[in-house]
Amino acid sequence: FSQFADLLKSKNTTYTRICRALLHILLNIRQDDYAALWQPDGIPYLRVLGFRRDSSVLLSAIKKEASVPLITKVADASSILHGIAYKRFLHDVVCADLYRTTSSMQIQTELPNEYRQPIVLV
Repeated sequence: FSQFADLLKSKNTTYTRICRALLHILLNIRQDDYAALWQPDGIPYLRVLGFRRDSSVLLSAIKKEASVPLITKVADASSILHGIAYKRFLHDVVCADLYRTTSSMQIQTELPNEYRQPIVLV
């Protein structure tokens, strides 16, 4: 990726701009999608990655009182989220999968995908 970006870099186009454009291509981010997916007025959902065992009461309270849906299990997102919120969630999963794949290749160890990764309890 870095070598390819270096080849495309010119006097008029910075390395950072090239990398951003390549990432948009790789992640299939289009200009019309960008406006719909990344609205500045708030977040469409909350996703729990982990929590302390003794904080389960707090998690239950947040789930009950939150103004946006709370995702604790990736597989349940399709029944909880709808429309733009679900589209944004799927985009996040694709990005996480790309990161997982490249990280797995670097450390030469298979990492669990988003659907198999449980919530981390500490």
